[in-house]
Amino acid sequence: MKQSIVEVIAYLLEISSSPAVDVDSSFADQIVIQQRLEDAGFGKDIVSQTFEWLTELIEQQSWYATTTLDADAVSQRTIRIFNPDESIRIGLEARNFILSLEYLGVLDTNMREIVVSQLMFLNQRTVELIDVKWVVLLVLMSKANKNIQDLHGYLLATMAPEV
Repeated sequence: MKQSIVEVIAYLLEISSSPAVDVDSSFADQIVIQQRLEDAGFGKDIVSQTFEWLTELIEQQSWYATTTLDADAVSQRTIRIFNPDESIRIGLEARNFILSLEYLGVLDTNMREIVVSQLMFLNQRTVELIDVKWVVLLVLMSKANKNIQDLHGYLLATMAPEV
């Protein structure tokens, strides 16, 4: 049985991008989606947690959309200090990846905080770099950020399982 929120989301993205799937009819009802996920081998608990995770992402994005930032605040660099719990769960490589995306301008400070929050919401003992890449992709997709096209190919290319 599959046990990761990231695996459930990746599965949903995969089947929703399949030309054989009519997304409008297949994903019209949350109960239908839940049943499809359970039929695919995902447990009820992880499916429920995934929907909670997605709800949290939507709520954070709603907050982000209503927050106004002045030009000076956006252009300033900040220093992110991860608390001990975050440092334990989000490894050094993953933290460096998040901070490098901020430094490159792919993520702003608010989006970085959404990414960190969503990673902590995964309730995994440790968060792998692949999980971070998926969460960043989902945050960028949900924000409909113009930078998603720049990052999309790179993230998908690096998300392939290592052989």
